This record gives sequence, structure tokens and C-alpha cells, in this order.
Amino acid sequence: MPCTPSRPLIESGILLASITAVALNVFFNGASRDTSAAAHAARQADAHQA
Repeated sequence: MPCTPSRPLIESGILLASITAVALNVFFNGASRDTSAAAHAARQADAHQA
């Protein structure tokens, strides 16, 4: 059977699991366009390190 470029991607269980995890995360949690919460969390993390 010839080796296609996508064959290593399909046969890698770790890669398929990570892609599935990202897809399910976006599906269940939604892709948010509001980045203010992420910016706020980053500011809090920086404040705790200082």
C-alpha cells in the first residue's frame, strides 16, 4: 500500500487525540472573540509573580 502524506497523521493516536480534544473544546465552550478575560487573567498572573 502506498504511503500518502496524511498517513502518519492518521495513524498517530496522540495527534488524533489532541486534535479531537481541541475540536471538542471549541464545540462545547465556543470560540470567543472577546479577549478581555484572557488579558485580565494575564495581568493577574503577572501581579502574583512580582
